[in-house]
Amino acid sequence: MRPPSIRGLWLVLVLALLGLGAGRTQLRGPASGVWDLGTGVVLGTLESFEGRQLFQLEAALAPFPVMCPACLVGRISGTLDDGRGAGPDFLLDGGYDGVTFGGGSGSFAVSLRTPGGRTVGELAGRFENGAFVARYSIRP
Repeated sequence: MRPPSIRGLWLVLVLALLGLGAGRTQLRGPASGVWDLGTGVVLGTLESFEGRQLFQLEAALAPFPVMCPACLVGRISGTLDDGRGAGPDFLLDGGYDGVTFGGGSGSFAVSLRTPGGRTVGELAGRFENGAFVARYSIRP
Protein backbone atom coordinates (compact mmCIF):
# COMPACT_ATOMS: atom_id res chain seq x y z
CA MET A 1 0.00 0.00 0.00
CA ARG A 2 1.29 3.42 -0.99
CA PRO A 3 1.46 6.18 1.68
CA PRO A 4 -0.62 9.29 0.95
CA SER A 5 1.18 11.95 -1.04
CA ILE A 6 1.99 15.38 0.37
CA ARG A 7 -0.14 16.93 -2.39
CA GLY A 8 -3.09 14.79 -1.31
CA LEU A 9 -2.65 15.77 2.35
CA TRP A 10 -2.53 19.47 1.40
CA LEU A 11 -5.72 19.09 -0.62
CA VAL A 12 -7.49 17.46 2.33
CA LEU A 13 -6.26 20.24 4.66
CA VAL A 14 -7.40 23.03 2.34
CA LEU A 15 -10.83 21.46 1.83
CA ALA A 16 -11.21 20.99 5.59
CA LEU A 17 -10.33 24.63 6.26
CA LEU A 18 -12.73 25.83 3.58
CA GLY A 19 -15.42 23.66 5.11
CA LEU A 20 -15.06 25.36 8.51
CA GLY A 21 -16.84 28.41 7.15
CA ALA A 22 -19.53 26.47 5.31
CA GLY A 23 -23.00 27.81 6.04
CA ARG A 24 -21.61 30.99 7.58
CA THR A 25 -22.26 33.85 5.21
CA GLN A 26 -20.97 37.33 5.87
CA LEU A 27 -23.41 40.04 4.82
CA ARG A 28 -21.97 43.16 3.21
CA GLY A 29 -23.46 45.95 1.22
CA PRO A 30 -24.64 49.52 0.95
CA ALA A 31 -26.87 51.48 3.32
CA SER A 32 -28.59 54.81 2.80
CA GLY A 33 -31.34 56.99 4.18
CA VAL A 34 -32.32 60.18 5.98
CA TRP A 35 -30.02 61.88 8.51
CA ASP A 36 -32.05 64.62 10.23
CA LEU A 37 -29.93 66.72 12.56
CA GLY A 38 -32.94 68.91 13.44
CA THR A 39 -35.04 66.10 14.89
CA GLY A 40 -32.13 63.81 15.81
CA VAL A 41 -33.56 60.93 13.77
CA VAL A 42 -31.85 58.58 11.32
CA LEU A 43 -33.98 56.31 9.09
CA GLY A 44 -32.67 54.09 6.33
CA THR A 45 -32.19 50.69 4.77
CA LEU A 46 -29.39 48.17 4.46
CA GLU A 47 -29.42 46.39 1.13
CA SER A 48 -27.69 43.50 -0.56
CA PHE A 49 -25.36 44.26 -3.47
CA GLU A 50 -28.22 43.08 -5.71
CA GLY A 51 -30.44 45.86 -4.32
CA ARG A 52 -32.65 43.69 -2.11
CA GLN A 53 -33.66 45.42 1.13
CA LEU A 54 -32.41 43.42 4.12
CA PHE A 55 -32.92 45.63 7.18
CA GLN A 56 -34.66 48.83 8.24
CA LEU A 57 -32.48 51.16 10.29
CA GLU A 58 -33.96 53.41 12.98
CA ALA A 59 -31.64 55.44 15.17
CA ALA A 60 -31.48 58.50 17.39
CA LEU A 61 -28.76 61.15 17.42
CA ALA A 62 -27.64 62.57 20.75
CA PRO A 63 -25.35 65.59 20.27
CA PHE A 64 -22.61 66.27 22.79
CA PRO A 65 -22.14 69.84 23.99
CA VAL A 66 -19.05 71.30 22.31
CA MET A 67 -17.36 74.70 22.56
CA CYS A 68 -17.12 75.00 18.76
CA PRO A 69 -20.43 76.33 17.33
CA ALA A 70 -19.63 74.92 13.86
CA CYS A 71 -18.77 71.43 15.15
CA LEU A 72 -20.98 68.35 15.38
CA VAL A 73 -20.08 65.57 17.78
CA GLY A 74 -22.44 63.00 19.20
CA ARG A 75 -23.65 59.50 19.81
CA ILE A 76 -25.89 57.41 17.56
CA SER A 77 -27.91 54.46 18.85
CA GLY A 78 -30.72 52.42 17.36
CA THR A 79 -31.87 49.17 15.80
CA LEU A 80 -31.86 47.10 12.62
CA ASP A 81 -34.91 44.97 11.86
CA ASP A 82 -35.69 42.72 8.89
CA GLY A 83 -39.46 43.04 9.47
CA ARG A 84 -39.94 39.33 10.12
CA GLY A 85 -40.52 37.71 13.48
CA ALA A 86 -39.57 39.27 16.77
CA GLY A 87 -37.30 42.28 16.46
CA PRO A 88 -35.02 44.02 16.55
CA ASP A 89 -32.46 41.79 14.87
CA PHE A 90 -29.49 43.99 15.78
CA LEU A 91 -28.66 46.95 18.02
CA LEU A 92 -26.32 49.68 16.87
CA ASP A 93 -24.28 52.22 18.77
CA GLY A 94 -21.38 54.49 17.96
CA GLY A 95 -20.52 58.07 17.21
CA TYR A 96 -20.60 60.81 14.61
CA ASP A 97 -18.71 64.03 13.98
CA GLY A 98 -18.74 66.78 11.43
CA VAL A 99 -19.52 70.44 10.83
CA THR A 100 -22.76 72.42 10.72
CA PHE A 101 -21.94 74.27 7.47
CA GLY A 102 -24.27 73.65 4.54
CA GLY A 103 -26.88 71.82 6.56
CA GLY A 104 -24.36 69.58 8.29
CA SER A 105 -21.90 67.04 6.99
CA GLY A 106 -19.54 64.53 8.49
CA SER A 107 -18.91 60.87 9.16
CA PHE A 108 -20.12 58.16 11.50
CA ALA A 109 -19.24 54.65 12.62
CA VAL A 110 -21.29 52.22 14.68
CA SER A 111 -20.92 48.70 16.01
CA LEU A 112 -23.67 46.17 15.33
CA ARG A 113 -24.61 43.82 18.16
CA THR A 114 -27.10 41.04 18.73
CA PRO A 115 -29.79 41.80 21.33
CA GLY A 116 -27.69 39.57 23.61
CA GLY A 117 -24.73 41.95 23.27
CA ARG A 118 -22.36 40.03 20.94
CA THR A 119 -20.62 42.32 18.42
CA VAL A 120 -21.28 40.99 14.92
CA GLY A 121 -20.46 43.82 12.56
CA GLU A 122 -20.08 47.47 11.73
CA LEU A 123 -21.69 50.23 9.72
CA ALA A 124 -19.75 53.34 8.68
CA GLY A 125 -20.33 56.17 6.27
CA ARG A 126 -20.92 59.84 5.63
CA PHE A 127 -23.84 62.21 6.05
CA GLU A 128 -24.52 65.45 4.21
CA ASN A 129 -27.53 67.72 3.62
CA GLY A 130 -30.02 65.44 5.38
CA ALA A 131 -28.94 62.12 3.85
CA PHE A 132 -26.41 59.39 4.59
CA VAL A 133 -24.60 56.71 2.60
CA ALA A 134 -22.65 53.90 4.22
CA ARG A 135 -21.28 50.37 3.97
CA TYR A 136 -22.02 47.58 6.43
CA SER A 137 -20.56 44.21 7.30
CA ILE A 138 -22.32 41.60 9.45
CA ARG A 139 -20.62 38.36 10.51
CA PRO A 140 -22.65 35.34 11.70
